[in-house]
Amino acid sequence: MAGFKGTNYFAQFEKAPQIIQGTPSYDVEIGDGINPPGGFYPAHYLPVAVSENRIGGSNFVLMPGKVITYDTNKRLIGAGLILDKANNAGSRVLKYTAADVAAGVRNAANTATVVEGDEVYTGLAAAGLDVIDAPIGFIRYSALQAPGTDPSDPSTFFKHSYDTGGSRAYSRKAYIQVPIVEINQRAEALTVGAKEHRIALYPDAVALTFYDVTDAGSPVQKTLTLVASPAALTPPASGTVPTSYAMIGRTLLFNYTLPASWEVRYTPNVALPFACLKVDYGSGKIIGTGQTANAQTAYEVKDVIGKTVGYNINSDYQITGSTGCSTAKIGRILDLKAGSSQDLALVRTYFRDFGLWQEGPGSATDGRNAMLSIANAPKYIARISLNFEAVI
Repeated sequence: MAGFKGTNYFAQFEKAPQIIQGTPSYDVEIGDGINPPGGFYPAHYLPVAVSENRIGGSNFVLMPGKVITYDTNKRLIGAGLILDKANNAGSRVLKYTAADVAAGVRNAANTATVVEGDEVYTGLAAAGLDVIDAPIGFIRYSALQAPGTDPSDPSTFFKHSYDTGGSRAYSRKAYIQVPIVEINQRAEALTVGAKEHRIALYPDAVALTFYDVTDAGSPVQKTLTLVASPAALTPPASGTVPTSYAMIGRTLLFNYTLPASWEVRYTPNVALPFACLKVDYGSGKIIGTGQTANAQTAYEVKDVIGKTVGYNINSDYQITGSTGCSTAKIGRILDLKAGSSQDLALVRTYFRDFGLWQEGPGSATDGRNAMLSIANAPKYIARISLNFEAVI
């Protein structure tokens, strides 16, 4: 058929969350915003941000609060693609993963399913598209994977979906709140006599290092071997200090009891699906007024209040001037709210058996949070005044 623009597929409908009671979402806005009129749709080639329903096979591609821009087809995309285009020629950072292949994400030209490792911007450019080189605002609602290239034209659909890719509102000016997430290297003291330690933040395991900090001015790095599982741990051949460790989630297990004055240092892996303020304040520092670790200077609340913010390659917020932050100033931090364990009462429970969201409160989120602005009770929540009207 000459005019048919779609792709042949079997009509296998995705299961809806909450039995078609609406898409789970959360709200980052805490003040009035300026929302441009019009119909704005997520690009069909966006990578998967997080699985919304593992069994149903539906996936979010944009999450509330993320900084966005357009492509030249007027489709919404993460503003991080602006930085990837400008700064990473020849080696793009934003790439498709196995999750995108499993989700059936199509390339920008809509000719085939993406391949793991393909660069998002390269595919976009190959389709004759480009990014608008300025952030336009932040998306207000979560967006599921688009079923086709044009949500208003079913002939372009390459999959069925309970969410047909309806338009999503975005704001140009608003007051929002997002959790503060540390991305600097952490330094945590290890308990004397223990054989395990649960680290505070999710790390990239290859970045773990161990130090003897008896002399705080001249810490001595210790060499420990990472083994595949606790079953592979064996006592040291000689000596009375650990020589190897295993890692299960955030728990480190050692092959000998820990001596005094040891600490672990690591850089958290913070490729998070939800919007946040990522703070990098130097090696070994810990956020919080009055805290010190082995004579290190603490990063304090006063170091955040009043700072201007831009965005980074993950389309999250970052303090202007920090590594990886855009030069565009899109807002200012006006307030910090202390997190509380009581915030967890507002997080919905994820029901594993059917992959559905439940209405009642709970903390078993399985990594999928309905109120991500306060989920997991972060230590601090930043409140930011945003103004994209001033960004040219």
